[in-house]
Amino acid sequence: MWFITTITNLEEFVTRTVGWFNDYDEAEKIVLENQCDLWETIYNYAVIDWIPKGLYQGDGGYFWFKFNTETLKYEPIECPDGFDQFIGIGIG
Repeated sequence: MWFITTITNLEEFVTRTVGWFNDYDEAEKIVLENQCDLWETIYNYAVIDWIPKGLYQGDGGYFWFKFNTETLKYEPIECPDGFDQFIGIGIG
């Protein structure tokens, strides 16, 4: 499943998993369009990560986004430094 998780900032790393989807394209569209105001004025980052079915799953892949306050939409970014070892952000 693809999980969408919003993140306040990279220092405090307060997260909120807002949904999950079977299809990446659907999840990506929701993030890129900031549907249902995912930003909520505080969630400057979003991550879509894949968590496979089963116990103790490893990294299934993830995609990072940063909110643009001028366009009021999230934009794709490279994984921030130091976060490439995080797995399962959407489920903790």
